[in-house]
Order: sequence, then C-alpha cells, then structure tokens
Amino acid sequence: VGMKISTACHWDRELDFHVVNAALALDLAFSLLCELLQLWGQTGAGVSVLLEWLLKEDDLKDLKCTIVMGNDYLFDKGQANFWAEKLTEVRQLSKHLLLLIPVTHVSSCEQRKLYQLARLASDQAQLVTQLLKELPPTPEFSQSVEFTKLAIQNERISLCLKILSLLEVGNGICES
Repeated sequence: VGMKISTACHWDRELDFHVVNAALALDLAFSLLCELLQLWGQTGAGVSVLLEWLLKEDDLKDLKCTIVMGNDYLFDKGQANFWAEKLTEVRQLSKHLLLLIPVTHVSSCEQRKLYQLARLASDQAQLVTQLLKELPPTPEFSQSVEFTKLAIQNERISLCLKILSLLEVGNGICES
C-alpha cells in the first residue's frame, strides 16, 4: 500500500510515498481521521460514527443466519488471515477511539445517538452470549467459524461498551 500524507494537521512536512503493510496503513488512516475530526471540531459526531463502525451490526445479522454462502472476497486469504484482519481492524479502531475520548465534547443530540448505540450494544451482547451458549462444546483447537465470528463480535461489543462507559453514556443500560 503506498500512501502520501499531507494535511493541515500537526504534520509540517509532507511524507513521501512509502510502502507499508495493511495494519500500518489502517493505523495511519484512523489516526488521520481522528486528527481531522479534532481539527474540524467534530469529535462528538465522529465518535458516534466510529462506534457504529466498531459495532458492525451487519456482522451480527450474518451470524444469526448460519448458512455460509461462500466467499465474496477477491483473493482467498485463508481463514486465519481473514480473522486476524478483522481483529486488527477492531483493535486499531478502538485504540484511536480511546485516544479521541479525552478531547471529545458530546452535544445533547449526539448524547441521544450514543445512548441508542449503548442500547444496541447491550442487546447485541445478550444475543452473542446466547448464541455462544447454543454452540456445541468443542476443543479449543477445533473451534467453528461461527465461534470465531461470535468471539470477534463479542470483542467489538465489549470495546464499544467500554468506550461508551468512558464517555459516561448509558450507565445502567445493562441493568434495565
């Protein structure tokens, strides 16, 4: 992946094209996005959108339908690489969200949106927990694709709830 970065952000110099791996490119992209949100004064709105990305409700809908329809990806990377890529995305995004929290001001409109996300995340957490309980017991080394998808979604949800908690959104959601 080649990239050229030149923005009005804290970078005073233009970086030349460099070949970077996918994880670094993703890290740089999230970093740049978060800096732009700060520059534009849109951290509150940006955090809610990034939390929606983190939750990825579509992934959970796919889990409920256990029929595997095949691979829609251009290149078959193999199962291990595919799951590692998903986890990298989740962890990179949550890392940058956590760094954005201290400079985030949440308006009342954004607060409502974040409250809805907290409710959705709480509902998803209950569903994932139930789906994990319904899976047949298997040795750790032979976990199914469904288990892996659920584990990744569980990490997404946990990180989302952690970030919402740090933003003091939806405290007490899980009890209601």
